[in-house]
Order: sequence, then structure tokens, then C-alpha cells
Amino acid sequence: MGMGICFKEKNKNKINVNEGAPSPVISSASPGERILPELDDIDDKPPGERILPELNDISTKVNNIIKMKIKVEKKDVNKQTKILYNLDMTKVKSDYHFVKQLNESNTELFINGKQCKYKSYFIPKKEGIHEIKLVIKFLMKECFFLFYGIYNLQSIDLSLFDTQNITNMCGMFFNCNNLKIIDLSSFNTKNVINLRNMFYNCKSLKSLDLSSFNTQNVTDMRFMFSGCENLNSINLSSFNTKKVIDMNCMFGGCINLKNLDLSSFNTPNLKIMSFMFSGCSNLKTLDLSSFNTKKSIEFENIFENCTKLERVVLCSNAVNLSQIIKKNLGNSFKDDIIVYA
Repeated sequence: MGMGICFKEKNKNKINVNEGAPSPVISSASPGERILPELDDIDDKPPGERILPELNDISTKVNNIIKMKIKVEKKDVNKQTKILYNLDMTKVKSDYHFVKQLNESNTELFINGKQCKYKSYFIPKKEGIHEIKLVIKFLMKECFFLFYGIYNLQSIDLSLFDTQNITNMCGMFFNCNNLKIIDLSSFNTKNVINLRNMFYNCKSLKSLDLSSFNTQNVTDMRFMFSGCENLNSINLSSFNTKKVIDMNCMFGGCINLKNLDLSSFNTPNLKIMSFMFSGCSNLKTLDLSSFNTKKSIEFENIFENCTKLERVVLCSNAVNLSQIIKKNLGNSFKDDIIVYA
């Protein structure tokens, strides 16, 4: 139990579909077929793919632009290099169907300034930084694992990426573990429901400013920053969490976080808090003064290994947390750690 539960998924190469993240699937097509020099025309359509036009609002008047810089190492030359994950997961009854959103008719791809036939990957001919530009001609409703596993992503410009219709940002930057800086100040998140795993295992991120996020409709924030081991500054001052039900392992393994101000959080519907700060071994101050945990039913190891905690601010609606703090901190607990607002 303990940390093993929270981070069991962290070292897996494949993500359990039932946990919300699909595994990459690429199947071969007719060999030798080529359209443009940079791209091999390999059919990467998963078995049983179903096109569901209702997922997106198609419009030729829309130009959503994504700019990326991807570093190619010598060992990756002449190999498929991922640009996007490019799958939606739609649940129909008890079955999950992977649905490709982007294709040649609705997306333009430019590699180092040259237009190519759209694919979710490219075949680099040399090492170094490659500049990628995507022009998406519709308003997406899903960003489900959009940049999943692009481990060599160095930077990304989303300032011209329109998110007004997006409801799902689950796993959007999952395992982008070389991404150091990201500016999401242009994001419109008013319709987003799911932020689960959004920055999971982004090991190189040092700071995040999400103060522009509107989270009024979000219900799921579990594992949102889990595994961000170099994150030392995070601004969540605008977060409205009144509809959030699950914050399981939300900050799990953020070992460089020293201070965390969650005083803007309102949690009348929060039920699951297990492992929320587990492994935050350098966390010293934590403001939970607005937390209401009367409906919360899962508290397992919330503060596990938070051995440097010096001050936790609580309110009268979260008195049950005081006992959990004492239990999780064990011998490192001191009476003056808990302060009531």
C-alpha cells in the first residue's frame, strides 16, 4: 500500500484503457507507399475505428494553430517521431472506441517550413531541433491525450489554439517529460469537465501558471500534476473546484513543491482525496483553509511522506483532516503544525 498505489501507473509503458489512457496502436499498410519526402504513408488507423463527426465542429473558416519544437537525437534519425497522439476515446455502452479526429482534410502540417501531407508523426532525416506547425481547420471538442508521450517535445506555442469548445483535457501533456516551459494563458477552459492526468509525469516543468483557468465545470482532477518532480511553483488562484469529486493523487510525487496555496479551492462535493499530497517530501506550508471535507469518504495516505510539513491551515469544515495529518506524519508530527483559520 502507500506510495506504491499512487505511483504504480507511473512506470508503465502502456496505459490501461479503463484508467482513461489508450496505448499507442500503429498497424502497417501497403509497403513502400510515399507521398512526400518527409513522411511514410503508413496507415496508423486502429482496428475498428469509427468516425464520429459530432465530436467536432467542422468549419473551413477556423484556423487553430499549434507550433512545436521537437528535438531529434541521432538514434531517432530515420525513425517515426511522434507529433500528436491524435485519438479520442468515446465510450459506447461498455465498449471503448478510438476515434481519429485529425486527418488530411481538416489539418495542414508544416515541418521546418515545408508543407507535408498530414500524419501524426514524421520521419526526420537529421538530428537537431525540428519546427512543427499544425493548422487545424475546426474547433476541437477533445484534447484527450493529444500530446501524450512526446518525450522529445522541447517547447509548444498554443497561443493561437482555440479551446472554447473543449470539454476533455485528460492526459493532454501526459509524459511530456522534457517540456520545461508552457504558457496556457490563452486557454478558454469554461467548458472543460475533465483535467485528469493533464500534466502527469511532466518531469521537467519547474513552474505552472494556471491562474487564467476557469474550472467551474470540472469534476475530475486526479493525478493532474502527479509525477511533476521538478515543479516548484504553481499558481491555481483562479481554480473553482465546487464540482470536483475526485482529487486522488493530484500532487503526488511533486517532491520540489515547498509551498502550496489552495485557499481558493471550494470543495463541497469532494469525495476522494487519497494520496493527494503523497510524496511531497519538501512541502513545508499548505493552505487548505477553504476546504470542506464533510462529504469526503476516501482519505487514504493524503499526507504520506510529507515529512517536512511545518504549517497546515484548516477550517472547521475540515477538522477530520487533522487526525489524518497526525497519522500520516507519525513521529514527525508536532502540535503547532495545524492552524485553524
